[in-house]
Amino acid sequence: GTVSVVAPRAQAGRVLADYHANYRRYVSEPLGDKAVAAITAADVRRWRADLMAPRPRPTHARPKAMADADAELVTLSRSTVAHAFTTLRRILDVAVVDGAITANPCASVPRTRTTDPDAEPFSARPLTASEVAAVADHIARVQGHPIYGLVVLFAAFTGLRAGELAGCNVGDLSL
Repeated sequence: GTVSVVAPRAQAGRVLADYHANYRRYVSEPLGDKAVAAITAADVRRWRADLMAPRPRPTHARPKAMADADAELVTLSRSTVAHAFTTLRRILDVAVVDGAITANPCASVPRTRTTDPDAEPFSARPLTASEVAAVADHIARVQGHPIYGLVVLFAAFTGLRAGELAGCNVGDLSL
């Protein structure tokens, strides 16, 4: 009864809290004072470029007496930038639905982050049977999780996708 009703609400609360934290951390200072209708695609591109630019390591992650000028420069991870971008995009989606703006300026901004324009695009290479066996063995013996080693072998040699594997029950198997 109550567990199934409370769990989704708690999950939704955490998701909302994450969006709120992303807004406070990445969106509110550079764009929060602008009227929604005044935010352009150029503003969004500039904002995202600023997020991807190197910045001094945060004060909580360096020695107390170290100034910004002396701190190591770090960049936000791709996923952090993507989450911040998604937060802004969703806010502006609501503004479109509410009629405050006619189009979302995030829609015209490419979602991919490229750090090197000359870099070759990623090309997937399937693992060989011996590489799959090595991964499974490492998980089973070195990390001490033999059941997960079996899952790696089962997934690799059956071709099941993650969702299919998660939904697989013992009764689904015919040996």
